[in-house]
Amino acid sequence: MAWKPKEKELTREEAVTLAKKELAPYWIGSSPLFTAVNGIALPLSPDFENLSWLIGVADPTRFDGESAAAILAEFQKRYSAFGFSSLLILRVPYAPFRERPPAELFIRRMKLNYPVCIDPDGRLASVFGAGDKSRFSLLHGNNVIFSLDGDPISGNLEMQMQKHLRTLDAGLALPVYFKGSPTMLTDQDVVHGAALSGFEKGKDGFGHLIAGNRASGRVELHGQWIQDAERIATSDANATVSFDAAGAKRVGSRAISIVAQSLSKSGEPARIELQAAGTVIFDAFGGPDLSFDEEGRSIVRVAEARNYLPIRNLPIDRSRITLRFPTADQVPIAIYGLRIGTPYR
Repeated sequence: MAWKPKEKELTREEAVTLAKKELAPYWIGSSPLFTAVNGIALPLSPDFENLSWLIGVADPTRFDGESAAAILAEFQKRYSAFGFSSLLILRVPYAPFRERPPAELFIRRMKLNYPVCIDPDGRLASVFGAGDKSRFSLLHGNNVIFSLDGDPISGNLEMQMQKHLRTLDAGLALPVYFKGSPTMLTDQDVVHGAALSGFEKGKDGFGHLIAGNRASGRVELHGQWIQDAERIATSDANATVSFDAAGAKRVGSRAISIVAQSLSKSGEPARIELQAAGTVIFDAFGGPDLSFDEEGRSIVRVAEARNYLPIRNLPIDRSRITLRFPTADQVPIAIYGLRIGTPYR
């Protein structure tokens, strides 16, 4: 047996430097501030220990994830002068979205001005006990002061922030409470692409061919699809997806987003045609990703992997949605999930 010299044990400073180098690709807007070891936050920067932090753990492909990012931006604007900083941890269920480019696209689209980090293995989210819903935590001196899941407005997050600040300085003149924005949306239903075929994620093997018709709850597939662990995909120009966006609560309006990606090797956008109650989506009901072709059909052009929002204010009486993929034989498309939302609060 060949003799090997004993490996040198790293000093704390060397270990921190190495950790920051390895984690740097996952942090945007800041060098790595902390890592997770056995479910505990290990600071990598004095700022993480010295400042007060409002940390959000959210899925950027969900409506409540976008709302969480917007609320953190609002609180960054309101409280940065008082020593508070926001930080968003992106916890994403789909592998292509755990890379840096989709995160940078999300940051640009949401116009975020605070640090964001990608959590590819869920270790950072576990530090704060995050589940499926967005979670917000207040930290000071690397100690969690307060945490809540879901809606931070009705959950009195800002009240807890101000309460903390007044323990540091009772005479602070603090802003009035934020009431939310009418453009914010929250999730009513989340359907993952791997479950659209009627199979739970991973139970039916990898690369399963779905041919003909299949129903899963309110969602119906027609045509030929391929299912893997995270998505369904088609190159069938006659394939369709249909579903009822209303759900049990048949009041209010609905927003619908599609988490999708073009599978073109040349980067050519895929195309989805949408109908509501058998007709086009009117512009008055449209979201930022809705457009119309030369013949007046309502469409979404899908390129990079992201959450596309074609419908924002759909009336309940038009809630039967059909998606068609007329160019899929030329540009295949993958669907990772559907999101059905309602106006925030």
